[in-house]
Amino acid sequence: MSSRSTVDPVTLEIVRNGLKAIAQRITRRMIRSANSFIVKEMEDCSASIFDADGQLLAEEAGPAYKNIDEVIAATELAGISKSVVRFTPIGNVKG
Repeated sequence: MSSRSTVDPVTLEIVRNGLKAIAQRITRRMIRSANSFIVKEMEDCSASIFDADGQLLAEEAGPAYKNIDEVIAATELAGISKSVVRFTPIGNVKG
């Protein structure tokens, strides 16, 4: 069990940003050193930092949104899919 103490907001934000920067560096390093095409080219990986109690402290998920044309090209190149049709959206509804 860990004891909680009060930390001033400035110190808390500095530590939080430092941990997030570490997670970002870990993710970038995984991407640069990956042997997997999906990880290296699509940047599909993430890093998380947890404390001793398993509580999430920081995470970096990499680029969240992908260009669908790049995803299709990568999966075709990897031999796991085949493009058969292309749709063109005519509108977008959010809500």
